[in-house]
Amino acid sequence: MIKTGEGERGRREIESGLKSIDDTLEYIAEDLVYGFYWDPNMQIRNDIRSSLAAKLDNAQLIIAGERIGKQFDEEIDKARRDQVRGRGGSDSGGGGGS
Repeated sequence: MIKTGEGERGRREIESGLKSIDDTLEYIAEDLVYGFYWDPNMQIRNDIRSSLAAKLDNAQLIIAGERIGKQFDEEIDKARRDQVRGRGGSDSGGGGGS
């Protein structure tokens, strides 16, 4: 939206998305079983918070949003792998279940 001339609305959408990622990571981190696998050093959450606090211009906010979104996507896979390794299982993704 920012790129199509709806700057203020686009900015609100990006900021809202970043806050949602932060809230999601905080919620997951509270889980006593799996939470410590997610953003354990708070790198993503700190990046979000510093980006929002910095009052970046629109171009910088777009770049930050894309970077943080990529980090979050990668964190999903990393946390999943770490959880499997932590349980001593294989990373086959076969599912199964009982």
